[in-house]
Amino acid sequence: ISISSALGRCYKVLTSRRPESERSNDDPEGPMIFNCLALLRIGFVRTSIAGAALNQIVHLNEDEATRSEAIRSYVRSEIPRSAFIPAAVQSIFQALCLPLSAGHILTKKTAAFTWSFEHAISGCECALYFTKWIHVIETQTQGSLLNTQEQEILDNVQKILVDIDEDWEGSGAMAPAICRLWASLYDDTWVWEITRRMGFLLRELASAFESHTVF
Repeated sequence: ISISSALGRCYKVLTSRRPESERSNDDPEGPMIFNCLALLRIGFVRTSIAGAALNQIVHLNEDEATRSEAIRSYVRSEIPRSAFIPAAVQSIFQALCLPLSAGHILTKKTAAFTWSFEHAISGCECALYFTKWIHVIETQTQGSLLNTQEQEILDNVQKILVDIDEDWEGSGAMAPAICRLWASLYDDTWVWEITRRMGFLLRELASAFESHTVF
């Protein structure tokens, strides 16, 4: 049995009684399934990203040169286009939208007190891969036609930025804007120091995307 198939079976078990969209940290049945879904997303992301992964040790590296080189290498890496990738990205995007559905500002201020640490890790990994995919689409497919699913994802991202990000002007690269939007969830109100580092990493990644983007 493949890893992706095993993850799919786990997802079906966890959502057999109620869909993921109906689960939350204050679920009447308790937060266990909500937290398990976060762990499942981590496995799903790591299975989907193949060779386009950012070494997670950069969270802890204090050497700026080493950290910057790791980020630049990640930005330069490629994600091959295939029929599987957009479906995986769509699932990751839906997971990233969970904090937004609960209210972006409210989540920034309260998630530290009500959400488990698994959600911080899951959200950061989703953001790292999702913004990398957006960057690849924005920089490596110019002149190429996007398929229906790819275009739908980009359209939804644009809608979110228009609705939530006051600094985004409606044009230009979306990957850096998404990085900074999700970074604000991590460097606002949290009780774990690693989340502040996650926010800092996403902001560094946003700057690297901007340096690598040419329109």
